[in-house]
Amino acid sequence: MTWYEVTIETDNKSENLLTEILWGLDSAGVSIKDEQDYIDWSDDGFGSVKNDQPAPGTYEINPVVLGYFSDDKNIEDIISEIKTYQANYNKELAADQQIVIHDIRYSPLEDKDWETAWQAYYEPIHVSRFMDIVPIWEKDDQVADSKKTTLFLDPGMAFGTGSHETTKLALRLLEIAMAGGEDVIDVGTGSGVLAIAAKKLGANDVAAYDYDGSILDITRNNFALNDVEDAISVAQNNILNGIDTQVDIITANILFEILEPLIPQAYTNLKADGQLVLSGIFHDKKDDMLALLAANDFTVEIVMNMGEWYGILARKGQD
Repeated sequence: MTWYEVTIETDNKSENLLTEILWGLDSAGVSIKDEQDYIDWSDDGFGSVKNDQPAPGTYEINPVVLGYFSDDKNIEDIISEIKTYQANYNKELAADQQIVIHDIRYSPLEDKDWETAWQAYYEPIHVSRFMDIVPIWEKDDQVADSKKTTLFLDPGMAFGTGSHETTKLALRLLEIAMAGGEDVIDVGTGSGVLAIAAKKLGANDVAAYDYDGSILDITRNNFALNDVEDAISVAQNNILNGIDTQVDIITANILFEILEPLIPQAYTNLKADGQLVLSGIFHDKKDDMLALLAANDFTVEIVMNMGEWYGILARKGQD
């Protein structure tokens, strides 16, 4: 079988949207190559593993999003669908809000090169001094450390592998929010990484929801890789529509347009003084999010950024 690697040259703010588009087109794997990620990674102070990563100066001029498709799909149709989605999405949007594609191309890969081609972009990631994310094929090489929380992931077709700034921000804020014993909801769970982290950080009940039911088998598989499959409930759901409960923490690493209707739902489903962990906020939406939280009776406690992406930790109620 032949596999095709689709290469999309883009900009930093369009990376998330393009990964979502590729998943929606049934890409068998998605990865991002962005020199700024490497620069940020090397400066994080936690000794990140990057031996197999391209060194600065060897990247494309622009960030690149890569997707992988087998030859049973018409690759020209895939390219056409990406361009059509871009055109439809960009209608009536200001230039700084549009999906940017500088170039899009594809090339064949031999079947024997397929696994290493996309796995090469996933290395152990040091989220913080006390948390690592490790791709499952690296598990046997890890040295046990009782002082660290280690999350094992098979990236598969679900967003949220830890390599993107938004996931790192969400995990760092969750670390700050957690004391142990909390009930947690993870909205837009994707790979399940935030739900897994919550459980490993000592959460009591954890519920994970995602609008895209097609990726939940991968989510469950990641739960199993971390021995938490029986400790986290997972279901298809559109944000918190129809959910009526009271929890201590709600997490969401999704784009502003989806976070916006979630905020009042989160307020309803949080206990008094409950905490809200948000990520996926591009810099041009940060002030809008801060205003939205204030209007919905949240107190912002921490604003954190990596590059042009922001994460926010907020608490229900205002002083």
